[in-house]
Amino acid sequence: MADTKDPFESLLPRAIEALQSIQNSLSVLADVQLAAEFTPDHESRTRVYRLFDAAKKRDSDAADAIQALRERIDKPISDEKNTELRLQLKEAMDHRSETLNAIADLSKLFPAQSRLHRLDRSQEKR
Repeated sequence: MADTKDPFESLLPRAIEALQSIQNSLSVLADVQLAAEFTPDHESRTRVYRLFDAAKKRDSDAADAIQALRERIDKPISDEKNTELRLQLKEAMDHRSETLNAIADLSKLFPAQSRLHRLDRSQEKR
């Protein structure tokens, strides 16, 4: 029996991967161009990125506070202390919601910079 597998079939996954890479590169270039057009001067763009950095830092700190409170709640403690920690946890979660909303608002104002910032920070934990 002859092998009926098309020789081009083995090339298809590599071709798709190459096309996806090209698409990603073009998306980044488009975002860079949009960022430059809507925020022409470099200083203003840098300020926008710093706003994203600060908002992400506040969100990361809020997430860390939630994690620390959850770890404390998991330990054996009195009911009174547990209630107090749970109230603190609710406040911390409300604060985290606010930090996430702030990031979303910035992303709506500066969509191209938001995508570029995410791409630039994709190596970070959060």
